[in-house]
Amino acid sequence: MFRIGEEEVAAVRETLLGKRMWRYQRDSQTERFEHALSQKMASGYALALASGTGALIAGLTALGIGPGDEVLVPAYTYISTAIAPLAVGAVPILVEVDETLTMDASDLRRKITPRSRAVIPVHINGHPCDMDRILAVAAEHGISVLEDACQSVGGSYRGRRLGTLGEMGAFSFNFYKIISCGEGGAVLTRDPVLYERARIYHDSGLCFFSPGQEAPVPLFAGVSLRISEVLSAILNVQLERLDGILDDLRTIKHGIGSQIGQGPDWRLSPMHDADGDCGIKLGILLDTPERVVSVLDRLRADKFPLGLECPFYSERHVYINWEAVLEQRGAAHPLRNPFRETPVPYTADMCPATLDALRRTLYVMVNPDLDTAAAAEAGRRVRRALEG
Repeated sequence: MFRIGEEEVAAVRETLLGKRMWRYQRDSQTERFEHALSQKMASGYALALASGTGALIAGLTALGIGPGDEVLVPAYTYISTAIAPLAVGAVPILVEVDETLTMDASDLRRKITPRSRAVIPVHINGHPCDMDRILAVAAEHGISVLEDACQSVGGSYRGRRLGTLGEMGAFSFNFYKIISCGEGGAVLTRDPVLYERARIYHDSGLCFFSPGQEAPVPLFAGVSLRISEVLSAILNVQLERLDGILDDLRTIKHGIGSQIGQGPDWRLSPMHDADGDCGIKLGILLDTPERVVSVLDRLRADKFPLGLECPFYSERHVYINWEAVLEQRGAAHPLRNPFRETPVPYTADMCPATLDALRRTLYVMVNPDLDTAAAAEAGRRVRRALEG
């Protein structure tokens, strides 16, 4: 959570004291947030849910993904992206990432099979994917696109908001995201049928409909993924902060990066749309993993004031640490395990390009509250560490 203040406290207090704690009451905070989010993202429809993971699962459900299907996901993303297909009975197929650390469209094409039904490109760390190529491959093979924009709320690709380029998009509002209510998510779409199917799934089969009341699409059994009014009250304030947070993140990231530049064995990490990047992290691509380790050691010894990371060590974001997936344990009960009918030959070395790019990347975490002078000094310190 980048910023929070008395406005969020006041919104929660008003919601609690007004005893408006259920989203289907009049003057619903959730309904207000959904409308504001859909307007800001120009998405047509927005459905708020309890988490980003829930948004991915609701999206796949709405798209009709299920048993026997394959869903293509990047090998570098939080594990929820790979678990969401398992939750609907499908299996995840791992796709390499390129040096931007987003899905490699060429490998996506290679990994498509007759079972492929959907792809989930992930705009990881606020970096836009190569959406023109991904959308073209998906259209060529007739597969659906569900964007995982959980880490990139407010970002864009060639002037269009991330999460609105495919059939559906998923957002997360947990504690570590650009705007946050602690836990929460949303799914976006322009298709009214997909919206209604996601809405049915997220609310126990639309149980708030009275028996005999006409539903917009056929009802089916769902689960409870409703967001609370308290969280939506926070999000209504957070959404108003979004543009300011993004402006500051981008300004500070540019201030750091402008001092680093390019050297004999390093360069700033490439991006598919630098203008649409959210500015959360500044990536530096080095020639060898050993150089990443040595530069990190120098910066940490120098008590560098910002967070540092080599993404290879980001635990559940790297496919080699997805034990439940690699070991094909796709459900608690063996008869519900999607891998029973659709086994996948996973191995720890199946995405070597991904592992290489992760090992050679160094991330500097961007603090939007840093002033421009401090950002420039941080960049100079990184360059000195790179120069040895």
